[in-house]
Amino acid sequence: MTEHNFDAKAFFVADGSYRSLAKSIIAAPGMGKSVWISETLPDAIEGEEAFRCIYVSPKHETLSGKLADAPIIYSPEDLVPALNENTVVQFFPNIETMDSDLDSIIDQIFELSEKISANGGVEVSKGVFKPFSVTLIIDDAQSIDSLSNRKALPNSVKRATVLGRSRRIMPIFVTHRINALPRLVASNIGECIYFRTGSADRDNVKRVLNIDPDDIPEMEPFYWLHIDLMGDKITGYSPLEI
Repeated sequence: MTEHNFDAKAFFVADGSYRSLAKSIIAAPGMGKSVWISETLPDAIEGEEAFRCIYVSPKHETLSGKLADAPIIYSPEDLVPALNENTVVQFFPNIETMDSDLDSIIDQIFELSEKISANGGVEVSKGVFKPFSVTLIIDDAQSIDSLSNRKALPNSVKRATVLGRSRRIMPIFVTHRINALPRLVASNIGECIYFRTGSADRDNVKRVLNIDPDDIPEMEPFYWLHIDLMGDKITGYSPLEI
């Protein structure tokens, strides 16, 4: 595929524009999505003093590379203290409380955002304030029961998906299948990273995201596409060099 420069900062860091709409990362197992996040996120967060990222890992799989040392928390109660000290925090939910844990995480993000906004933003240096922004990456979203397309979507997830952009709060749903996501989530996705999937899943991506079938090529393992649904643009990339 043709080489391009991927704008990781625009993808990961919510700025309140249309690029802060919910996003998704779609890949069959073993296609490199976790490595992709670990390798591209560090470039995005460089110099972003008022930005925080929460990586939710239902299967308790850690980030790698430069983010391997990002702290891991196991209780929502530890979220805010961890965010006070770290740009990236990994959250490993309890399998029995994943749904309520996710609700709590999202509610705390909104509460923290409102509190910081009321104070004029994050003071990055004396007298200099910047807007607070948060990205919530939910890996293996299909593993969380409340994110099933067969269940009623929790109000917290609705809030993050629909209202997040205006608060500089951006959810990124990582899943094996786009049609596994709730309809409201899928219909509010502004950008997507797409790796190789099965032929049926490839067809679902076209149908759910309303993409012309001819616009998604067959891909070899580890190749990936950036799909900008708002700009109506699809860009292909070769595997990351690690």
